[in-house]
Amino acid sequence: MDKPHSLDVNTQHVKSVSHRPFATGPGSHNDTITGFNEYILGIVLMMLQGWNELDKDVHKMAMDAVLGLWEAFSESPIVQSMDINTNATSYVGATGLRDDQPREVDLKSQAYVLYCNIFSKKTYMQIAATKNMLTILESCQISPPPATIGNRSLSTTFFDVIWLPHFPINQLFFYEFPHSGTHFIEKVVPNLKHSLSITLQHFFPFAGNLLVFPKPNDSGFARKPEIRYVEGDSVAFTLVECDLDFDDLVGNHPRACDKFYPLVPSLGHVVRESDFTVIPLFAVQVTFYENRGFSIGITNHHVLCDASTKYDFLMAWTSIARHGTDELFLAKRSNFPVYDRLIKYPDSFDQMFLKESGVETLDLKYQLPELIGPSCKVRATFILTKAKINLIKNWVSGQVPTLGYMSSFSVTCAYVWSCIAKSREEVEGAKGGDELERFVCVANFRSRMDPPLPQTYFGNCVAPCVAVTKSFLLSGNKGFLVAVESLGEAISKTVKNKDELLKNDELWFEMLFKIPAKIPAKIGVAGTPKVKIYDIDFGWGKPKKYETISIDCNGSITVNACKESPDDLEIGLSLPDKQMDAFIAIFDRELQGFL
Repeated sequence: MDKPHSLDVNTQHVKSVSHRPFATGPGSHNDTITGFNEYILGIVLMMLQGWNELDKDVHKMAMDAVLGLWEAFSESPIVQSMDINTNATSYVGATGLRDDQPREVDLKSQAYVLYCNIFSKKTYMQIAATKNMLTILESCQISPPPATIGNRSLSTTFFDVIWLPHFPINQLFFYEFPHSGTHFIEKVVPNLKHSLSITLQHFFPFAGNLLVFPKPNDSGFARKPEIRYVEGDSVAFTLVECDLDFDDLVGNHPRACDKFYPLVPSLGHVVRESDFTVIPLFAVQVTFYENRGFSIGITNHHVLCDASTKYDFLMAWTSIARHGTDELFLAKRSNFPVYDRLIKYPDSFDQMFLKESGVETLDLKYQLPELIGPSCKVRATFILTKAKINLIKNWVSGQVPTLGYMSSFSVTCAYVWSCIAKSREEVEGAKGGDELERFVCVANFRSRMDPPLPQTYFGNCVAPCVAVTKSFLLSGNKGFLVAVESLGEAISKTVKNKDELLKNDELWFEMLFKIPAKIPAKIGVAGTPKVKIYDIDFGWGKPKKYETISIDCNGSITVNACKESPDDLEIGLSLPDKQMDAFIAIFDRELQGFL
């Protein structure tokens, strides 16, 4: 059995990058964009090898060079940075100064590449726009304890790579904590860092990177991506203080979506090596609200894992944070992630997806999408209690007694789907009679495999359930019943055809490529009520509120178990403000018809 780690372990594996206040008060150096530029550059350049060994003239030369390059590009300079510096640096932060270049010249290259990797144009402008709300207290890298993992890799499966083109997942947990910033920094932050470090020892892919191979191998076949951890790899951890209204953020009422964007971290910059692309997989941001609470924002690439694996990771992290050691985690072997690639399917699945998905485009110009404001959308939360859901189910049974499949989840999704369609028609007008739209949710296939997989199988193991119907039917008087029947049939079909799903690549090709090409309009579901998301307790109580921020960009809703009762369902929604007003009115009005 592995030796337990307590929170007094050696702290060298927590690599501090900066710990400076982000001054924004009147008269401070950052009241102008120029001052803001120089301040950020000062932090970034201090991270470079040998920076402190050089004199002030060289410091100014490097900063002027980076500012000049930045101002020279009207678009994001990331592409140009890698074009210019392909031969100067191979991986940001991982290479030293070249022997065949003057120290000052290579320093400029390092400064420029590192600057572009940390601040894309979008991130830069977003921070500049919100600098009066946020104070960056610290940016650091959290690694597993030294010499506990070594160099490891994990091959991906078809169920992982299908998520390659998708938007990163941004989640936010709010916690009440009515204490001062000093108390928070001294008591809470060290605990979060150390417990994260220990957790990464047991969940090493979270600290690794995704390696994607745009070019085929010598035989002409696409190479599957892999997750690789190299000793010293780490997770970006940012500590921020925020002046936003905590009570407003944790409400259920409509709130501006772009308020939340600075509260979740970006994954960082994609780096191109000689024959593969390196994509970061996980990042953490902790934001403190003076005397009110704090939030923990996490961002991950979906190729890393599905909701089930991420929940296992978060439960391990919270257990270690609460108890000060991983002893309890180690005592329950059933908690351990299973890294064996146990899903069996034909090799043609991988080749089909990698060929059609455009993996070859993940080259020098590829960057991960980012949340960016301003946005006309607002987000709101709706609660359907178990009692109300049962009333809806009883009503449906009376209307469609022959309905094949119905659950609390399916009727909730169907109700929201129809209300969205009706609110869209009210704001935008009716769609064409033959226009179709999709609703997509996923089913966990771990227990449905033959033989079943362990529940702690690491990675993705979900299959899509795709419902398709005409838009005008959804927005009609019987739109809810249309949605219930369509979604119930889709879920039932996926579950019953589980064996076919693991044999027939044409079926996947249709779901992943043919149907989306014909029917681009889609609503998806992020989260699952089978994961008790409000059990993520680091030792200061359950979350006051949970939000999935990335639904703003991927056309999804969230459906989760409620904090007060896991039998009640919490629905998160992001819509243009006028449509949200219409949705609220329709949601409340039609709900009265079931009561």
